[in-house]
Amino acid sequence: MNKLAMRRAWFQVHKWIGLILAILIIPLSLSGAALVWHDALDRIVDPTRYAVSGTTVLGPDVYVAAAMSRLKHGERIAQLTMPEDGGPVVVAAAAAGVAPKRPGPPQRTMVYLDPPTARVLEVSASNGGSCGSSTCCTAASSCPAWGVRSSAGSAWR
Repeated sequence: MNKLAMRRAWFQVHKWIGLILAILIIPLSLSGAALVWHDALDRIVDPTRYAVSGTTVLGPDVYVAAAMSRLKHGERIAQLTMPEDGGPVVVAAAAAGVAPKRPGPPQRTMVYLDPPTARVLEVSASNGGSCGSSTCCTAASSCPAWGVRSSAGSAWR
């Protein structure tokens, strides 16, 4: 085998290894980018959650009462997040005393409220929205339970 033939063979090997790795790495990179820019993507994909009528903030008890009216029986409020950047008030609720059906954090119901009026803008599951599937994709790539060794962030551990 002459030098030119050897060079062409290595070029083919290099090309196919690169293409195969690109097929594996590109989806992981895109889902990771979606997680990094979650808030900006969420505003673009779900604009109804951010259709607030002003920045005036009411008392927490008003938001709790508004959220409770939209929760299912047995769900309890776990978190109330007040807006920092002109966004909605977000109330997170979870079913009390129910064992999770899947590994990981418990499923939560998110209630988005308009700050000045406490009007419900949207009710959704915590794994819904613009980043629900990307979270699953990225988490699957580094979950020890699925036999994949975590490499992301290993330098900081």
